[in-house]
Amino acid sequence: MNNLHYVPILYTCAVNSERLSQAQRQERTRGLLIVTAQELLAENNLDFPISKICETAGVAVGSFYNYFENKGDLYDRAAIQLLLDFHPKLQQIVDRFEDPGRGIIASFRHMAHLASIDPHMARIIVHAGPGAFTDYSEYGAPVIAALTSSVQAGKAKCEDVMGFLVALSGAYQNILAFSLKDPNFDESQADRGIAIFARALGYSEDIVQELCFGPVEQA
Repeated sequence: MNNLHYVPILYTCAVNSERLSQAQRQERTRGLLIVTAQELLAENNLDFPISKICETAGVAVGSFYNYFENKGDLYDRAAIQLLLDFHPKLQQIVDRFEDPGRGIIASFRHMAHLASIDPHMARIIVHAGPGAFTDYSEYGAPVIAALTSSVQAGKAKCEDVMGFLVALSGAYQNILAFSLKDPNFDESQADRGIAIFARALGYSEDIVQELCFGPVEQA
């Protein structure tokens, strides 16, 4: 936790608070809480009381409940915000493929390797739990649209797009958790897990081998 006390400074160093409108001040306060929560998740420090979170963020305790219902709500939002911020890079992976269904598999595989690619981000996501993955209205809609378009074009086979993505998201959470916590779990096992879903979309074995066992697409 040695770096936590720097979070408010890093977040606000370029901002003159005297020039902020009320809406901007509120957004800054909310942002300070989210950034602090992300660092707590990354450090596996989930036991901080709300009072300590606010102290670290430089925010009055009374302000906390203007933005979040409880600590769990804050942690979920912190992970969701991280995913939202990262989504444009994942979309770049999807956009490299003529078939967006293949792009989705490639992007999930990238995320399945996150423990080695970006362990800081991986720890934030894995600690937030399923609540951070259930709000498809924010970052899931483009994924649903991409897979739907692939199915409609006859490139992927899927009778229930939403159900498929729920299953894939759940599997991904488990893969990430194993990658971080089980020393016997390696990236080849992560690849085999993602390959199950590529095969479920009806892709040929050649395509599965390319997507799931070739070079990992970088974001």
